Amino acid sequence: MKNSMFNVFVPFDCERHLLFNTLFRSVAVIDNDLKEMLERGEIERGMVEERLLCGLKDLGAVKEEEMDELNFYEDMHRRWKENTDISSFIIYPTFACNLSCPYCYEKELENTKGSMNEEKIQSVLSFIKKATILNKSSRITLGFFGGEPLLEQELCFRIAKEIYAWCEERGIKYYGTLTSNGTLLAEDTLERLGRYISSVQFTIDGYNESHDAKRFFKDGRGTYEIVMAATSRFLQTGKQVALRIHITEDLLNLRELFEDIKRRGFDMNSNFHFYFSLTAPSNACINFHREELFLESLKNAHKLMPLARAIATDAGLRHCLDAEKSLGETVGLSCDYLKEGMHMIDPRGDVYHCPVFTGQKEYSLGTIEADGEVCWTKVYYDLMDRNPAAISGCKSCPLLPLCAGGCPISAKMRNGTFNSCGCADAWSSIEGIKASIKNYFMETEGWYGS
Repeated sequence: MKNSMFNVFVPFDCERHLLFNTLFRSVAVIDNDLKEMLERGEIERGMVEERLLCGLKDLGAVKEEEMDELNFYEDMHRRWKENTDISSFIIYPTFACNLSCPYCYEKELENTKGSMNEEKIQSVLSFIKKATILNKSSRITLGFFGGEPLLEQELCFRIAKEIYAWCEERGIKYYGTLTSNGTLLAEDTLERLGRYISSVQFTIDGYNESHDAKRFFKDGRGTYEIVMAATSRFLQTGKQVALRIHITEDLLNLRELFEDIKRRGFDMNSNFHFYFSLTAPSNACINFHREELFLESLKNAHKLMPLARAIATDAGLRHCLDAEKSLGETVGLSCDYLKEGMHMIDPRGDVYHCPVFTGQKEYSLGTIEADGEVCWTKVYYDLMDRNPAAISGCKSCPLLPLCAGGCPISAKMRNGTFNSCGCADAWSSIEGIKASIKNYFMETEGWYGS
């Protein structure tokens, strides 16, 4: 028997540690003696009870000598990246927006790209169909993003209607999404577009005045009541609604927001849910290769996320809260957007993998031509060929299955190549991820509010 290279130990209390295996996402509470035995590599048959040894094998904490964990991870990573059972297309009809949120990372794009013209709409429709057939996908996810996509309602309607009908003809499952600021979802828009939208996401920046101070029209008017009314209107159609709730250190404001959610009866609707996110400064993701920004965000996340989840539980809204997923999904990718079948399409018809960098030509994977074909760029091939298990500094790291080498674009910004480590030094120090592991365990085992 041999210890896994992917074991991480996290202090739990004075007598116990959490044992977390990053390859299999397994977690257990173990005593300090067993932790020390594992660290010394003393787990062999005859040295511990057979029942305990079997339990450690089930966790992936120990393995047979002949098992090559790095090759196992490499194969898992490749299969996930190449899985095209679902073809996803996120359409950016325009980068224009009717709001003036101070932290928006797309401000620089808003007035530079225009909207999709008729020729580009036809080529995008052709690309979606051809790519889905080439991918042999059984499902399509069609999303609208921006900018504010509902500034181009007719365009969204035309694309959604045609792809919906095309999927029905071929027995392909269709799922439509809309990410909107919620200010343009009037009754007539909902009636016309609603058939093709399965779920919608709105963003809330706190309760009432707090939200209005951060998400407002260009003339300064707030949007809180409009967004909450749109949430109610969409829930009445029987569709899914997700609120992305930005959190700050003003947790009292979060309690007030939860009380308002209950007053409006959202919590009684099984189609309503929410999740937490930090309010990112303009270009935060773009600048995450800068150590000080990464460290500050990591610090805030580990401090605020558990508190926010605990407050949600205290408010009786745990059933509406999306479970912590950052460690629980065995995906093997640093980012789900890196999968082969994932496409972001900007108003010019340029295709991207990442929503943050959509519209920045240097990261384009290629441009959709009139016939729906794409001549893929070197960026595309470099991203798809990236193998974290072969990157120096990653292949021997116990965190590899969690971060998969980090963001490849951040890696290129830091090191000049996609095929390098995209993690900030703070991440590699392991202390940040240990806090996430403990948060994950507390959440999934129901320790918050218990």
